Amino acid sequence: MTPIAGPPRATAGEAAAWAHTRGAHPLVDGVAPLYWTYAPQIGIRPEVAFCQAMLETGWLTFGVGTADGRGVDAGWHNPCGLKVAAPNPAAHPDAPEQHQRFPTWEAGVRAHLAHLAVYAGLKAPPGWAAPRTAAPWFRSDRWGKATTVEQLGGQWAPSPGYGTRLAVLVASLADTTPPDEEQPVVPGLTLITRSQMGWPATAAAPIDPQRLEHFAVHYSTGRTLGGHSDSTGDIVAWWANIRGYHMGPERRYVDVAYNWAVARHPDDPEQAIILEGRGEGRQGGHTLNWNSKAVAACFLGGDDPAVWDTTPGVARAFDWLIRLREFVTLRRPHLSVRGHREFPGQSTSCPGDELLRWLHAGRPVAPYPGVGTAGFGTVPVLPPAAAGQPTLRRGDSGPAVTLLQQRLVVHGWGLLLGPVDGQFGRRTEEVVRHHQYANGLPVDGVCGPETWGTLL
Repeated sequence: MTPIAGPPRATAGEAAAWAHTRGAHPLVDGVAPLYWTYAPQIGIRPEVAFCQAMLETGWLTFGVGTADGRGVDAGWHNPCGLKVAAPNPAAHPDAPEQHQRFPTWEAGVRAHLAHLAVYAGLKAPPGWAAPRTAAPWFRSDRWGKATTVEQLGGQWAPSPGYGTRLAVLVASLADTTPPDEEQPVVPGLTLITRSQMGWPATAAAPIDPQRLEHFAVHYSTGRTLGGHSDSTGDIVAWWANIRGYHMGPERRYVDVAYNWAVARHPDDPEQAIILEGRGEGRQGGHTLNWNSKAVAACFLGGDDPAVWDTTPGVARAFDWLIRLREFVTLRRPHLSVRGHREFPGQSTSCPGDELLRWLHAGRPVAPYPGVGTAGFGTVPVLPPAAAGQPTLRRGDSGPAVTLLQQRLVVHGWGLLLGPVDGQFGRRTEEVVRHHQYANGLPVDGVCGPETWGTLL
């Protein structure tokens, strides 16, 4: 699935160049930067909204019109086909008079983003919205209905395939930047998504990121679900069994209670498996009275003294979910991480003593396979101020880049960054963008004085 929320994964320049290869109008050179200026302010990936604008406007050519005068042109500054609040029933549904008209492209792009934010369960400044977007009926009818691009099908547009077509465009844009090094990976971790398990999109409500404060750690012992697993297929079946129980007559939840699950790898303690539950940005049903303020991951095991729960792989999986995914997506540098029983009002032994010991010890994580120990827990000698550091960008190399990479690791980005090698390549640029997004800075992938100031 393709998330709508998140940091940029391409630049405005890359997007415009890609659009030109598809025959886009020269207007794209001015419109693309607007998406990269405003989308990160509300947590939307700019390339998602930009690709939607290309799909809706025919690459800003707005088509050739029809005999009955349907459609709008570039003078309407409407990048996504936004309609008026009170349509004319006597006119064709796609006639120009049925569409919003904006004074500038800036206003049109902001209205587009505000409209898309409603579907994704995000909030935009009130001044951005077009009248239709601001209508109370629209918010109650559409709020949080599509947190992924694929879910826009049948929601934003009547066609069920609309979201899939848009997701293909987003993936195509992401593939246009030539990888000058390997893509970031999570060594030793296997992520199994809902779609891979054959599950439909979740019906769970979106969680308000402004209220999110906690990450809850749970476990499920499996004692009533068939015992410990001995294959990946058994792990997936176990997870599906838990989901079936939660949605069954005893609980009647809309989905499995947790956002994710973590399981030991059947063969290698250095590895682990992460299974998607309700997933990113969705409210769970895991912790009584705390579900609007916490997301959760459930360990599929359970305090067995004969089998160490927090294997290196399991620890890395929880670390990745807590430190990276929530830090990036929710702009929270430090979520409060608690075991289930540590939340007020709970009557449970979950998540067991061993997981709690690991949490209370500061969530120690062993070096990742293929990454080594460079930078993990090692704080380099720092210069007195960020002002003395050079501005760094892709293509640079040397001691300053090494320092940048070390500081990114110290701030929790070591898993995504990989080895500290003194080379500012695509991977380092990607991590700089994540760090900028998480700290409320302009997202451009260039490490200048403002970015240095958050690192040193």
